[in-house]
Amino acid sequence: APFMKIALIDFAGAPGDGNTALARSAGALLVSKGILVDNKEIDENSVILSATIDVAPIENGQKPPVDKVAIEWVIMEADGTELGQMKQNNVVPHGSLDKYWGGVASLAAQAAVETLEGVLGQIATRKKLQFRADKKTLSAR
Repeated sequence: APFMKIALIDFAGAPGDGNTALARSAGALLVSKGILVDNKEIDENSVILSATIDVAPIENGQKPPVDKVAIEWVIMEADGTELGQMKQNNVVPHGSLDKYWGGVASLAAQAAVETLEGVLGQIATRKKLQFRADKKTLSAR
């Protein structure tokens, strides 16, 4: 059976380098788990993983001030049919994500990938596609 491919598309809404940093971190984690990531050739063996990010100050007079970070991860078919979603909410020091996300992107992506991995595996099974390859197979592709 062919491999299921994950396309990381439409990471939007984050300040600073957040969209790129989250997509890069999620892609690296998926690949490290033997999951094929391919943003170039989207076809019937592809599913899309996207994320909508919102960072906004919490107006509660808290000192020091904080921002609420909300990330909605969505898995969908290539035609846009939604297959699953997950929401993450967290609080960070105000302004700390305005430029660089760094480790925050890695931690958010790690939590998301661990949670979404089961759903992705079920989708692959339903589509009769292989979900994981060993690392040698992936690097040869």
